[in-house]
Amino acid sequence: MPLVSTESEAAYQRAIGICQALPSSSKLYKDDEITLRRQMFANELLIASFHASSASVIRMQGRLNEAMQEFQIAKRTLRRLADERPFDRNARLQLATVLIDSWSGLVPPRLATQAESEYHEALTIIDELLIAEPQSTTCRLLLARCYRSIAPVLGRRQQRAEAIEATAQSLRILEGLVAEHPNAPDYKFELIATNLQLDVDSPGVRIELARQRFSRAVELAIELTRQTPNMPQYETIQCRAETQLGIVLRRANEMDAALASLNDAISGLSAVDARRPNVFLVLQSLAVAQLELGELLCEIHRNVEAVKLLRSSTEHFDTMNESNQKNARLRQYLIRSRQSLSSALASSRSLD
Repeated sequence: MPLVSTESEAAYQRAIGICQALPSSSKLYKDDEITLRRQMFANELLIASFHASSASVIRMQGRLNEAMQEFQIAKRTLRRLADERPFDRNARLQLATVLIDSWSGLVPPRLATQAESEYHEALTIIDELLIAEPQSTTCRLLLARCYRSIAPVLGRRQQRAEAIEATAQSLRILEGLVAEHPNAPDYKFELIATNLQLDVDSPGVRIELARQRFSRAVELAIELTRQTPNMPQYETIQCRAETQLGIVLRRANEMDAALASLNDAISGLSAVDARRPNVFLVLQSLAVAQLELGELLCEIHRNVEAVKLLRSSTEHFDTMNESNQKNARLRQYLIRSRQSLSSALASSRSLD
């Protein structure tokens, strides 16, 4: 069974085919060249947006190379359209969005230079748009997302001060948008994502900073799910925040609080999975939470419970890895889960 439904991907590909097969506008506007060009331009913008949306769905299935190809098609088209009409706001805004979205997630080291270059390209476009519309919430949100996205790339390229500043910029912009529009869910969601980006394993990251960021993420996520209940995307990010907070609390040796946070995460993710089974991000988040709680239970010698959770996390990672052989992160999680399960089983046997 596929981990993500392919219905959305098929729908976007059908839409691309329909747009490409539309009757030539030249027959409809043969005496109106300006309208003809406008219609052709709009049609190409639409096709590019469908390629980008299709790429995002393909990437959720773990088919990273195919997703990158779809994003490249969208970027080539949008760059050409932006060059043809340098003052067209929609074309430039869409180009900046695709430049950011195409590198969402972990950037392979061999592509870090290209990713950084395209993030800077997006920043330049957004800065120019903000000169014309300094209060545009759309541009401000996109700018915050770009700063958040470029930060880990800068960090891996040993530009630590720039990475910290990029994250700080993202947080400042998003906190401002949330304060101005407290009932707008998109701003809270993006602010949660920025807080969760902190890597607790990075050199120099203090436990107290991590606790502060992840506690803020949990607080915002609870508000978000109360404002918009039964939204799987929001429920999932709340559970991811609870998992991250649980990890930090464990490192701070606050075991009871860590147990509670991780249990909340697993309970929430299990409920989402029951309603919408086999969604990749939900399964991955659930497996990570089970792994973290299983290791914690093993640490405090609750081995029977640990074995049950670690078996479940290993099964989930194994299933996902079968469909995503090239996903190195999944493979690392699978290896870690198997090792933790072996340790828990050995500890259980030694106590028998």
